[in-house]
Amino acid sequence: MRGIFDKKLKEERGIDIREIEKTSYNNGYYDGNSDGQYEMQIEIAKRLKKANMKNEEIVEITGISPQVLKDLS
Repeated sequence: MRGIFDKKLKEERGIDIREIEKTSYNNGYYDGNSDGQYEMQIEIAKRLKKANMKNEEIVEITGISPQVLKDLS
């Protein structure tokens, strides 16, 4: 049934549901991957901060901003 609906949308309105699903999935994947990388940077920064490393070095190593580092507990 869905196949008929998908085909009709594509023919009548030029909407390719499968392409939209694929694009949405990929966008979600890359957004999640990006979020995960940022969380990793934050976690590394926290550990380096606990190890009494200089703020300038932490910023250089992790790539986070000095303001974000300052806000970490």
